[in-house]
Amino acid sequence: MESAKPVKAIKDTFVSQGTQLTGTIEGQGNIIVEGVIEGSLTCSHQVRIEPTGQVKGEIHAQHIMINGSVEGSCHADSLTIQPKGHMRGDIFTDEFSIEKGGVFVGQSQLMPQTAAGAGKVTALKTARPAPAEATPPLPEPQQAK
Repeated sequence: MESAKPVKAIKDTFVSQGTQLTGTIEGQGNIIVEGVIEGSLTCSHQVRIEPTGQVKGEIHAQHIMINGSVEGSCHADSLTIQPKGHMRGDIFTDEFSIEKGGVFVGQSQLMPQTAAGAGKVTALKTARPAPAEATPPLPEPQQAK
């Protein structure tokens, strides 16, 4: 009989209101920010900035939801600025939405394609012109007699 392996639960990381952190935060799962962070956030799933949350720095995640204040750069597969969200800086994402009331000041670009993300890119088929000798000749114009 095989022994049962414990299931590893990925838990959320909370930065509660009234908390100030400076530095780098890396985590599995989700990161929810209700306090103030100065530095960089990296997580495997979602970063959520709540209305009381403030981030100055760089954020990397699959999905970023901003309903507080962010100043810096965001890198994600998708990013949403919610009604109380304010983003000032650069956004690198393939999906971007701003809900009514949300504010964005900066530039947005598609995510840079890397070797790992190259699978998302599909080449378009291009029509090749037929060789000149395969093209039937045009009829010669006839003159009126």
